[in-house]
Amino acid sequence: MARVNLVSKDNDSGLSVDLKVMTDALTGLGHDVVWVDYRDSGMRECDAAVFLETPSEALMPLAYRTVFVPNPDCLDDDKVKLIDRFDQVWAKSETMRQLADELPIRRLIVTGFATPDRVQAKKRKTKTVLHMAGRSTGKGTAAVVEAWHRHGADLPPLTITADWDLSLLGLTLPHNATYLGHIDRAAVGELLNTHAIHLMPSRAEGWGHGIVEGLLCGAQVITTDADPMNAHVRPEYGFLLPAIEEDMSGRVRCRRVDPDDIAATVKHAVALPARERSQRGKAGRAHALARAETFHAAVTDAMGDLLA
Repeated sequence: MARVNLVSKDNDSGLSVDLKVMTDALTGLGHDVVWVDYRDSGMRECDAAVFLETPSEALMPLAYRTVFVPNPDCLDDDKVKLIDRFDQVWAKSETMRQLADELPIRRLIVTGFATPDRVQAKKRKTKTVLHMAGRSTGKGTAAVVEAWHRHGADLPPLTITADWDLSLLGLTLPHNATYLGHIDRAAVGELLNTHAIHLMPSRAEGWGHGIVEGLLCGAQVITTDADPMNAHVRPEYGFLLPAIEEDMSGRVRCRRVDPDDIAATVKHAVALPARERSQRGKAGRAHALARAETFHAAVTDAMGDLLA
């Protein structure tokens, strides 16, 4: 068993799904895992330190081996300057794998990632649409709201959750839509399992927990046709929206979708026969579970190599 420090800008307050996923993966391998704030100058020495998204030059010397798990949409120049000092860099997505060709990385390992399973099998899906923005303003909320402003009378009810007010982006709530604001994690499962359609037209993602949560709950997920979003959702069991390239976020190009495409796709999803909707939901869940297995196997191999 090794002592592994899991370093993040978040802490154990429950805000970071990434922290929980990585903690479960590493403790499942028998390691002693300690959460560390990247600003904590008092971090104890350890066998390995895994830095989630945010590296710390001050903490790196305290670990015998180091791992960096970046989000390419948050990969700025300051982080890139340190990237050649890590023993391993773990890529969550194909986008990160491609970016690695341009970066001085010692060893890249494509691990993918995983998302906690929040399925509640006894919950009945309804023909309503869920858009969960969380803390991010990059989930395509403006396009979603505009779709309901233009076509709301012909669309099913929309539920929006976000940790920020719509006015932050100059948005007003359309008819046939409900804004819940921030909801705690205990209430999230209810929404995930009672909405048949999850609308997540993200402009960019590091991994895409919100998208994968929908798949695991058997929902029809509508998202952006760009990596890593379209690595989760395929036409066989979900819906992909044509995307237009926009500004940069970190090292990736953000994407924008058309509100009219959102409306047309939602109408298509609503019209699916119940049996087809059920089959597609099962296929999406199977895909998400398979990717989680791949992640855990990759972490097992990577840590074995790191600590050998």
